[in-house]
Amino acid sequence: MVNDPADARPSETLQTILRNLAESSDVVVISGRNRSFLEKTFMGIPVFLVAEHGAFLKKPEQPWQRLDLSADDWVDPVRSTMNYFVDRFPGSFIEGKETAIAWHYRMAENEEAEGQAIDLAAQLRRVSSTIPLSVIQGNKVVEVKPAQHSKGTVALAIAEQKPYDFIISIGDDTTDEDMFRQLPNWAYTMKVGSGISFARYRLARQQDVETLLQRMNDSLLED
Repeated sequence: MVNDPADARPSETLQTILRNLAESSDVVVISGRNRSFLEKTFMGIPVFLVAEHGAFLKKPEQPWQRLDLSADDWVDPVRSTMNYFVDRFPGSFIEGKETAIAWHYRMAENEEAEGQAIDLAAQLRRVSSTIPLSVIQGNKVVEVKPAQHSKGTVALAIAEQKPYDFIISIGDDTTDEDMFRQLPNWAYTMKVGSGISFARYRLARQQDVETLLQRMNDSLLED
């Protein structure tokens, strides 16, 4: 876990594992991060990239597709509401994306930020908008985005493109629950860490993810 979301990057070992897996399987990275971050982070690795919780999709060796074409008249009132909380909690900040906006408070100096995040989310749900909005409370972040697309909708769309006989979905954030809920019930869904989840299985730590993927890679090499 890192304080600044810009520092959240896969280890060199994990990058190598993903590169090897992608040579024989479809590997999809579904993230809340923006397009430029994902492109830079996974440069040279032939994986599917999904940015901003399903708003953008990039298949290997292809340009980005924008899946979300919603109006953005909701952004300014949402930012205004978030700005009030930035002023109240030094160290917190707003991250503006192409189709979403988020308030990060991991580095907030005031310990009351966690409780106030619930209040912020409630206020954001009352913001007037011409389109349905989704207010997401993640790990030390409150994010607002159009409700049309999610990690779950794009995961299901990709899963339905081919007759896959094996699907494994791994995630540690509340936003990953959409994937666990919408993928076929025969898929292997795995929640990383504690908390209530729709996932069928659980991994205790992030390090366990790397271990599992390494074992999957080793198994493919043996075949």
